[in-house]
Amino acid sequence: MPSKPEAFVVHSLKGRLRLKLPALRNNKDKLTKIASALEAIENIKKITINPQTGSILIEYDGSPQAFWKNIRELDVFEIKKLDEVAVRSHVHSLFKKADEKVKESSHYRLDLASSVGLACIAVGLYQLLRGKTDLPVWHAAFWYAFNFLKK
Repeated sequence: MPSKPEAFVVHSLKGRLRLKLPALRNNKDKLTKIASALEAIENIKKITINPQTGSILIEYDGSPQAFWKNIRELDVFEIKKLDEVAVRSHVHSLFKKADEKVKESSHYRLDLASSVGLACIAVGLYQLLRGKTDLPVWHAAFWYAFNFLKK
């Protein structure tokens, strides 16, 4: 695999591990390849993939320490720490809440991304009207606006 996908530990109990690989959501082929690679680890009892959620459930025998050592040595994905998952999840929920507030206040005519895109256009126009054409601020603002609005 050219680049390793990020794998987040959803839960881990002795003998059972669920990983979430958001980048591989709805990608059955890549999840199947990873599952095939994981089957090379000894003491694996069962591997179940769920392409719709981008998750892999691994059931294994033996000590968790040996299992984790084997997972890291296999090196098919990058395991993220639980605190990184918590921070990412918290930031994601903050943006979801902000997006919902923007939608509600605009009677569902705007969302957060389009609002930020429009704000970037406003900043770019403001810089141009002030005659600040020698600095790339207006150009960057328009670039960001384009990227927010094209999604």
